[in-house]
Amino acid sequence: MLLIVNTKGIDVKVKKGFDNLSDGKDVVWWNPNTASEVKTNTGENVTLSPATLLEHEFDH
Repeated sequence: MLLIVNTKGIDVKVKKGFDNLSDGKDVVWWNPNTASEVKTNTGENVTLSPATLLEHEFDH
């Protein structure tokens, strides 16, 4: 996300959606009310906040 903010000519639209996903081009759909539980590579369960999920989708 920092790259997007600091680079001229990169425009990304954020739209509210049911799922958190990216079209890989210029649109990120984000549900600000949903966190996600995932397993780490050590098998530990962690909860990703809505903000972390948004940043993840921007990285696509």
